[in-house]
Amino acid sequence: IDCAAAAMMQWENTFDLYIATAQPPAGRYPTLHWLGVNRIACNGVHMTRDKHLLKGYALLDDFIHNLEKFSETGRLAVCLDHPWNQEWAGPRVKTVDEFFAYVAEQIRLEDAASRGPLLA
Repeated sequence: IDCAAAAMMQWENTFDLYIATAQPPAGRYPTLHWLGVNRIACNGVHMTRDKHLLKGYALLDDFIHNLEKFSETGRLAVCLDHPWNQEWAGPRVKTVDEFFAYVAEQIRLEDAASRGPLLA
């Protein structure tokens, strides 16, 4: 968790960061408490199983169903690598910091492509 918390803090001025979790009602307070105790930098927390309905450019998740549903909306779904999600064929990262770097590069590439050629 220390690496993930550090990554969130490192990138918090670059991106608007939101935590999206599918906690049942009994797990909501412990989750919020845990986020606070571990000083996880974020702009807000969404408690929902329907992550694909949230606004956002990209999703980092370890559950293939969430990744598929988010990807179906035409947005970037990135898998946090674990043994249980090896069937995911899309982008995959091993750390939260790697996710942010990947998203930053995707945005840079899209911006460059949308500008068109440079003329001199």
